[in-house]
Amino acid sequence: MLALPESVLNAIERHAQRLHPVECCGLVSRNVEGDLRHIEMCNKANSETFFEFDPKEQLGVWRDMILQDEELILIYHSHTHSKPYPSRTDKEYAQAYPGVYQLIVATDKRFVPSMRCYQISGEGVEEVLLNLPYRAQY
Repeated sequence: MLALPESVLNAIERHAQRLHPVECCGLVSRNVEGDLRHIEMCNKANSETFFEFDPKEQLGVWRDMILQDEELILIYHSHTHSKPYPSRTDKEYAQAYPGVYQLIVATDKRFVPSMRCYQISGEGVEEVLLNLPYRAQY
């Protein structure tokens, strides 16, 4: 199970809803004390079907994480017209970040639960339970 504070989960969900129908993207980092930081990123692709970090923004965020002695623990993005399950593109993208959780938020209300988390590797996709205190567990 991945335990994230409700404030972080809510911030991710608000980010996804605010940018709908464009996919949102962002990160969660953790410092040596265990404190988490939610980082909204710009979807350079400005697309309803995929996301792309802006390389300059990404470089700045990575530098900032190094300066603050943080590690990347989670990458998130939204699916605006499909269930929160990794697409082929998502699976390929995740290969560059081994061990980093991949969280997907569905902004289409037909899909419940709307937020799911995964570990993606060469062996496949494994769902990771999230603590969802304000949502029904499925």
